[in-house]
Amino acid sequence: MSARHRDLRASDLERENERLRRELAEREQQVHRQAEEIAEQKRQIADAEKQIADAEKQIADLERQLALRKQNSTNSSKPPSSDGLAGEPRQRGRRKKSRRKAGGQPGHRGAHRPLVPITEVDEIRTVLPDQCQHCGHSLPAQAEQVQTSGKPQRHQVTELPPQDLRMEAGGPV
Repeated sequence: MSARHRDLRASDLERENERLRRELAEREQQVHRQAEEIAEQKRQIADAEKQIADAEKQIADLERQLALRKQNSTNSSKPPSSDGLAGEPRQRGRRKKSRRKAGGQPGHRGAHRPLVPITEVDEIRTVLPDQCQHCGHSLPAQAEQVQTSGKPQRHQVTELPPQDLRMEAGGPV
């Protein structure tokens, strides 16, 4: 091997060695910066965890206060006089508001007790109106004086006989 070749090879090795040293220094600086960033992020995480813990304590306290405010005589052992004017009014009834009116709806036939056959009826009473519902004119009060047109309406009233209750040692007999 020639001297020139050795010199060339030594200079190449020195340049490569210098390049590697610079690269190592850059990597060390990069590692140092990353370590500082990690430390800063750990501080931020610790601060955030502290804020979250404080917020959870505050939420629990506010929920407890709200629960105390919502207590009234229906959901606690407090007397009704302590309900006062503050807070929400007590809920009355459990039903929700409906769009329909109360009672039977139009078109509903209803459920009725069937009329007793005329043969089983004990008493028949004729009931006449005192005056005309259209003009207000007086009408005859006697059934014999009345002229009717169409079929008369029938209305049934069922009465139960009075029950004689006697109290004895065991109760009603």
